[in-house]
Amino acid sequence: MDFSARYIRNIIFFASRQGADFEVLLKTTGLTIEELGAEDLRLDEKIYNEVVEKAVALSKDDLFGLHLGDYLNLSAVGLVGQIAQTSKNIKEALQHICHFASLGCKALPMELSIGTNTFQLSLTPDIEWVKESPVAVEHTLMATIAFTLKEFQTLTLKKHHPLKIHFSTVKERKTGEITEILGAPILFGENENAIIFDKKYLHEPIISSDYRLHSILVEHANQKLAAQQVKSSDSALLKMIKDTIINLAQPALPSIEQVASNLNLTVRTLQRKLKQENQTFKALTEEIKKEFAISYLKRKDLNIGDIAFLLGYAEPSPFIRSFKKWTGKSPTSFRNEFVKDAGF
Repeated sequence: MDFSARYIRNIIFFASRQGADFEVLLKTTGLTIEELGAEDLRLDEKIYNEVVEKAVALSKDDLFGLHLGDYLNLSAVGLVGQIAQTSKNIKEALQHICHFASLGCKALPMELSIGTNTFQLSLTPDIEWVKESPVAVEHTLMATIAFTLKEFQTLTLKKHHPLKIHFSTVKERKTGEITEILGAPILFGENENAIIFDKKYLHEPIISSDYRLHSILVEHANQKLAAQQVKSSDSALLKMIKDTIINLAQPALPSIEQVASNLNLTVRTLQRKLKQENQTFKALTEEIKKEFAISYLKRKDLNIGDIAFLLGYAEPSPFIRSFKKWTGKSPTSFRNEFVKDAGF
């Protein structure tokens, strides 16, 4: 499990506003506040858990997670937030949030269930995480639910409130302020952590919907998920490095310095480890780009310019040259052959 350094940075800033000692929390990460601002950096759960535990203790705020979630905005969830903002309606946004949840935090998967008159978003924290830090889990759950409800209203510009909220992993508290912030009856000791809504809100349109941008973002996220599947010939080390490169794609692939930092290695050590696998960083990134490009070219709704952008090229011509080097064919020729063979 790992967590966005930027998200941890947000926690530290917010906790200091709530009375916690900024320097104590920052020291826990072993990084500077500038380093925590790196868009692509992720830290392990031990650091995350300790920061949250200290933030709750030092701020003396028993509802810290709730207040944090009410404070955050969509920039805190990166690519998944962008996909939600460009979705057609709430149903589509929630389906994507659940599907791509593992790109953000694998420790807190989400599931959308639609019934006859209601729909619910369920959150199920990893069992081992609950054992390691129940405090971090319950405040992360409160933050996620508060944040989700706030952004539900931001995306639609309407104050729709849930019918009720269930908690199984959050200890019972007086519900006055919780109900006021979340806008719904709170039930503790349930079998699930879930937000339950009237079904009629599922088709509420999102004001920032953008089909073209949405299509590109979703394809990029799908490619990142698909690329997490390791080749049978890949070693555990190559899988880890490859997964890191894919997870840090924004959409351009990261530099070797960014990947080394994320893995807590020096660039020289990372290069040495790759050499032991008969690999180089450049060759590995080229292989990933080629895999991404081939997948993108099979999509008729993405033009060559879109694909060049998704692969981090400033314009189409460098991408076309690279693709010819990889396959001996131009992107257009490859696409035409695929369409012909597929019978489209």
